[in-house]
Amino acid sequence: MPDNATKPNDARVSPRVQMAEDYFEKDFNLRGQRSWYSKHASINKQCYQWLGLAIIVAGAAMGIIQIWAPIEVGSDSDGKEITSVHWTSIAAALLGALVVISKGIERIWDFDGTWLGYRKASEAMKREKRLFVNGAMVYEHCVNDHEAFLLFIKRVEGIITEEQNNFMGNHESNTNPSTENNKKEDEE
Repeated sequence: MPDNATKPNDARVSPRVQMAEDYFEKDFNLRGQRSWYSKHASINKQCYQWLGLAIIVAGAAMGIIQIWAPIEVGSDSDGKEITSVHWTSIAAALLGALVVISKGIERIWDFDGTWLGYRKASEAMKREKRLFVNGAMVYEHCVNDHEAFLLFIKRVEGIITEEQNNFMGNHESNTNPSTENNKKEDEE
């Protein structure tokens, strides 16, 4: 999705637009970083939704498949009970395994939290650039473009740092359950 704030309709480019472009493209390739956040947010969203769909379908199918399970149990000539594994038992077990594996993958990789964090960072970076270019909100009180640019850098880097800290915090608690327990103990 193109950033309309970076390409004004007329041929003149304001100093702030040029500074933002330089910062996002030349100096630190933040446009690439924002694009990376956006792309990976979409990937994580799709993974989360497909795993959720697999869990729902497999969970529902487990109950339905039992309709076809045989009820009759016979005995042989010696009076021993004859049991056999029917295809419905195998299918129900496989569907149950699919639910457990899908839920485990979802828990380990935290597609939901990652998707939301990446999307939030991507959109916050776009918003910050629009505010800076247009001299709005926190930027309207800046004395000059240099001061505004330094504030812009600080705020964009803050967005990236916040996302990285959230990512690490989420993945630490997913991979190390004792970390979450220790946090609860410290709070009490």
